[in-house]
Amino acid sequence: MDALPAEHSKVGADFIDVKTTSIRIGLREIADNDGPEAILSLLRQLSDIGQVSQQFYELRRQRVMESDLTIMYVLEDLDTKAIVGSATVVIEGKFIHAGSCVGHLEDVVVERGLRGRGFGKMLVKAVVEASRRSGCYKVLVDCDPDNLPFYEKCGFVRKGTCMSQYFDGPTASGILDTLKADVESFGENVSIRHLKKEDYNSEYLSVLAQLTTVGELDKELFDKRLEEAEENHTVFLVIEKVDTKQVVGAATLFIEQKFIHSVGFAGHVEDVVVDSCMRGKGLGKKLIKYVSDLSCKMGCYKCILDCDDANVPFYERCGYKKGHSTEYMALYF
Repeated sequence: MDALPAEHSKVGADFIDVKTTSIRIGLREIADNDGPEAILSLLRQLSDIGQVSQQFYELRRQRVMESDLTIMYVLEDLDTKAIVGSATVVIEGKFIHAGSCVGHLEDVVVERGLRGRGFGKMLVKAVVEASRRSGCYKVLVDCDPDNLPFYEKCGFVRKGTCMSQYFDGPTASGILDTLKADVESFGENVSIRHLKKEDYNSEYLSVLAQLTTVGELDKELFDKRLEEAEENHTVFLVIEKVDTKQVVGAATLFIEQKFIHSVGFAGHVEDVVVDSCMRGKGLGKKLIKYVSDLSCKMGCYKCILDCDDANVPFYERCGYKKGHSTEYMALYF
């Protein structure tokens, strides 16, 4: 196993030469010489590609190569130089778990004629290790029920259900629309707004603690997460009481850019919580609708979320449905 030259890897990936009876495979990160036909013809076996111009393809590829938060591996036939597999992990910064990160495993595909040889597992292992090096405490993947056994062999455990909402009308391609979310009244003396640096001293973190472990998060990291939000295509939202300014709810919209769907964008609804003293007033449903509408306005072609199986009826009432990749799985470090 030889080390991949440093200029070809921003996370210290290894170059793996796998010899089988018929093919030699190399594993590396996406590079400048990987043109649209090489990547898109492979991804076409996974999903709808749509219309992708050379300009938008190159813009997307460049952003992946420059970003520390999107890592894309490809499998290359060392003899023909054909791209025969790919997988991407998108790193999401959190305020929970001491300001740690979560890796989202996306768009895993291997050339049809080469499946069943362990190449898919090789890709998943590479992106999982990249997530670990990036400081993630877990990696998430949404998959078809038929793929549950494969991901279980890769160390993932089923956690619940993935729900989706697809949007009609025009969607963004290549360039994301503004991330600005307007303050909006939710009635009954509550409104929704962007999270601010001053909220470090508000009830925000204690409300998040009703959802999951928050841990020790210092002000410096809190501010850093907010400063990086726009660049990372993330919107942090809070619900507050108008009269007392008490924070009583929160949600995150995390935007992922794709090569598929005309270099489109998918919204991820994350960390939705309403303070226990305010539940039963319809705020959760209003919050989900607000985040979903915001995702649509910004040009996403869909919005997805992962939930416990018991919460499926609630999200169905919010307009979400079980889609193709219904199984929500996680691997914890």
